[in-house]
Amino acid sequence: MEGLDDGGRCHVGAFRERGWTDRSGAEIEGVRRRATRRVAFRCGLWWSGRHGRSEARLKEIGIELPGLQPAVGNYLSAKRIDNLVFVSGHGSAKVDRDGLIGGKNIRDLSIQEGLGAVITGKVGTDISVEEAREAARFTGLFLLSALRAEVGTLDRVRSVLKVFGMVNCAPGFTNTPAVIDGGSDLLVEVFGEEVGRHARSAVGMAELPLNIAVEIEMVVAVLAE
Repeated sequence: MEGLDDGGRCHVGAFRERGWTDRSGAEIEGVRRRATRRVAFRCGLWWSGRHGRSEARLKEIGIELPGLQPAVGNYLSAKRIDNLVFVSGHGSAKVDRDGLIGGKNIRDLSIQEGLGAVITGKVGTDISVEEAREAARFTGLFLLSALRAEVGTLDRVRSVLKVFGMVNCAPGFTNTPAVIDGGSDLLVEVFGEEVGRHARSAVGMAELPLNIAVEIEMVVAVLAE
């Protein structure tokens, strides 16, 4: 590509060698940046200020991700095809800042302890919007845990593409976006605006599995291997 050296890097000298001596330094710099971005996308890279810092960001905000949430059926927690990762619907369980439930890793919980930690009930009668929003944030932590297990590190995330949030609603409850914002806010907090902000649906359900209050799934684009 014009303006790139053999290593795929842009440099001003390459432009001047091609007779661009009448262009200002600012013009050449603009072309250089655009060419570099095109190469970045072709190579499966993402030139974002937050990309590559997601794991460090978790430490900065004092979050330790919980262990993998066990599947409750015949499915995978996450599945990757090419550069896309589909993360299955996850429910909400209250975890502490160390990613533990009642001081234990999720894999060490008994069935009774695990079920006891699940946040259940209908939003609008059994639990409040604020409690459901917190449940959505906890759900987001489990989504990130499943995503990290699938790709190795959250630093490989290029973009959170789509989030589908489901809320266990009491009849007449319609403020589902405010609930799912708990998960969306977490994703933006960890990945930043450019990578973490996503397309989204936030819908109300008459029932959810095991009477959980919130269930969220997502689709994420990651770096090529």
